[in-house]
Amino acid sequence: GEVAVLYRAHYQALDLQMELSRRGIPFSITSGVRFFEQAHIRDLVAQLRLIVNPGDEPAFVRICELLPKIGPKTAARLHRAISDIFARRRDESGHDSISKTDAPTLFDMPGDGKEAEVDLTSCKTAHPIDVFDDPALLEKVPEPARETWKDLARTLQEALKMHNENPDKPARAVQVLAEGWYGDYLRVAHDRPESRREDLGALIDFAEKYSAMDEMLAQLVLLSSEGNERGMADAKDKLRLSTIHQAKGLEFPVVFVIGASDGSLPLQRAIDEGDVDEERRLFYVAVTRAEDELYVCYPTLQMQRGGGIFRLERSRFIDEIDAEKFESARPRHSWE
Repeated sequence: GEVAVLYRAHYQALDLQMELSRRGIPFSITSGVRFFEQAHIRDLVAQLRLIVNPGDEPAFVRICELLPKIGPKTAARLHRAISDIFARRRDESGHDSISKTDAPTLFDMPGDGKEAEVDLTSCKTAHPIDVFDDPALLEKVPEPARETWKDLARTLQEALKMHNENPDKPARAVQVLAEGWYGDYLRVAHDRPESRREDLGALIDFAEKYSAMDEMLAQLVLLSSEGNERGMADAKDKLRLSTIHQAKGLEFPVVFVIGASDGSLPLQRAIDEGDVDEERRLFYVAVTRAEDELYVCYPTLQMQRGGGIFRLERSRFIDEIDAEKFESARPRHSWE
């Protein structure tokens, strides 16, 4: 309860949130929203769920409601229409029709999630997403949403193809979704779209760690189960996680500033634009939140998206501090 961890952007705490959840260490987030609870992350995960389990109607409804003039009732009608069109194609070609499964909805798992098993099924020979661009279905989509629906259909079909061709590399399908119609949607529907796109990039990096989509989605269930949430809510002695922005005006006995490398603090886009003054002010805010102990931490290596490792440089702001003001330390890793 005396410790706060500060970071420049929300996505930079993703790995920390995952590890704290695994270890059962309670934490709270000053902004009030954990990484996987953010609306744009849940939107993209819903698309992944639909690719893997076409019977996941809650995921389908969530996606549909992002489009103009589509609410729950219209989404339900579209879902039935897709089932009917897919069944007709089944009769014509012999494929199995859409499977309405009893798969639990992600983020709504009962209990602590430790024994959770997700029935993530899909049609092997065909997929309901294949009929998203069927003319008969397009006629049922409200006119204001029709063009966006076409973009959605193309992106989902491309992501499905990528998933089928690379079942051991779920990050590729995640990347297709993040860079497809939903990326355009973020630019129109949200303020700070670049921040949200960075979060989606972190989700791609998260997916890189897995060799199967169902394994990745099952892990999301464990990290986001109701049991974990209740445990966090009941704990009185919590670690505090916060962006630097949200920590303004607050002080803590012990502060860890993480991700203090060039590209993270300052952010890469600030470096590219040649304007790091605001980043420097935020660094100052971060290091002055500590009452007794301050730890400024930075990684030295980072995995490149798609493979490979590159070396990181510690933040230029650290080098601007008088070397007599701090002590350098190299943590001892468990494998040493």
